[in-house]
Amino acid sequence: MNHIGFPNFNIRGGEPSKCLNNIFFILSRLQRYARQQRQTQLLGLAQHCGQESLFPSTLLWTSFIILIMNLLKPIISSALTIFILAWAIPTIAYADWVTLIIAAIVLVLLQKLVKPVLNLLFLPINIVTLGFFSLVINVFILWLATYLVPGFAIEATTVAGIELNQFFTLLLVSFLIGFLQSLIGFVL
Repeated sequence: MNHIGFPNFNIRGGEPSKCLNNIFFILSRLQRYARQQRQTQLLGLAQHCGQESLFPSTLLWTSFIILIMNLLKPIISSALTIFILAWAIPTIAYADWVTLIIAAIVLVLLQKLVKPVLNLLFLPINIVTLGFFSLVINVFILWLATYLVPGFAIEATTVAGIELNQFFTLLLVSFLIGFLQSLIGFVL
């Protein structure tokens, strides 16, 4: 057994039902390990704050701090992504730092609240098009962010001598935003 508590067994080979049981066992142990790690982080944060014992109010306060940190992470990631793209691509612009922060907040809210609803509403179309309609939803979310935030603009651009219209520019920027957010989210 290793430090997580996995018995040493082989997933490859053997009966399929036995392999599935082993995979489910591993997944349940990983979930338990992640839960223990979160509890250890909470205890460490409480001890770092000078609270040796966890009273309910202290546990609530540390949970609140972790919740706020988890909410700020996508906003910081979006703000850095927009900043990097505005620096690299001249047709992406924001008026000032306040506009950048507002655009990041609006983009995160649209991605977390509006995009799942649109994915659910357009699920049949998405199934028929084998998932390609989700690109249209991403373009719409990005267009809506530029529409709702004055001072944040994404104009048509030229890539490798090919002039892209507004839709394909938003599609390219949507792809770049997704790529950069995943890189920044990995670092944060």
